[in-house]
Amino acid sequence: WVTEELTPSPKLTVKPMARLSSDEATTLIKQLSQETLYSPRLDIPFAKWQALLSNSKWRKELYQQRSLVYSRKPSITLLSWLDNFLEAGWQTVEEIQVRNGQPTLSLAYRSQPTRLKDSLNGNSSASSPFSENIPEAVTAIIKLLKTNNSKQTNLPAIELLGEIAHGSLDAIALLADMINTTQDHDLRRQAAVSLGKLDPNHPQAGIRRVKIIDLEMQLNESQVAFMVTLIPAADGEINVHLRVYPTNGKYLKHNLELLVLDQQGEIFLSAQSRTADNWIQLEFNGEKGDSFIVKLVLGDASFSKEFLL
Repeated sequence: WVTEELTPSPKLTVKPMARLSSDEATTLIKQLSQETLYSPRLDIPFAKWQALLSNSKWRKELYQQRSLVYSRKPSITLLSWLDNFLEAGWQTVEEIQVRNGQPTLSLAYRSQPTRLKDSLNGNSSASSPFSENIPEAVTAIIKLLKTNNSKQTNLPAIELLGEIAHGSLDAIALLADMINTTQDHDLRRQAAVSLGKLDPNHPQAGIRRVKIIDLEMQLNESQVAFMVTLIPAADGEINVHLRVYPTNGKYLKHNLELLVLDQQGEIFLSAQSRTADNWIQLEFNGEKGDSFIVKLVLGDASFSKEFLL
């Protein structure tokens, strides 16, 4: 008390808050609403920023204008940067099947009886076979997917829909709904891939590409297919699904390794084929701008590819 009385602390002088006219506030709101790589607040004095935000009407208007700017941003689809993600040599699954002399699912559906075709025939009153009437087949597949709970049936049905339902708004709507509602990740992934075939610019569309890899004599002159599937995930992330399967023969060679390495070259995911594996696969989520390396190893032979999301 004695100290305070003898040496009182100097009182700080607080400057009065700056005043803004309506015209000046309108100009500042327009300036602050512009999209920039940094905060536009850095372009104006703090006193003016403080005066602007102290007014509830101006503060609300600024919020609305900045929200409008971000709502006008075009959605980034996976297709829009596919060419930067994969170089030449990557093909669609259908192109690989044609190359290997294998029928695509739509051709197989037309040419031979299958469980899927039997299911579709049971969901239609049409007298003609679906192989002769694609629109009726699409309608039947949509009905099947809405009423059937068998994953074994629904998975090829979703894939077939992506091959034959071009131009069908009902098919696009169904696939988008399945992506949002189904709990099975395999069905959701296939729905996104099929949606990508029917509506490549849809924000939920996925993409799938395949590259034939030859590990020379280590595979005894056989090759493997390396398949990459990308689908949009939550919070702007991208789900990456990698699968390796044989192109000739039923099983992969024993001890074939699929590795995923981070930017420092450290392995963070791995899978290894066993005696009778039809495929090996890995899955993870990443953000745009993330990079990773995928490596296939069999004995002394290897293949590696760096990806940038």
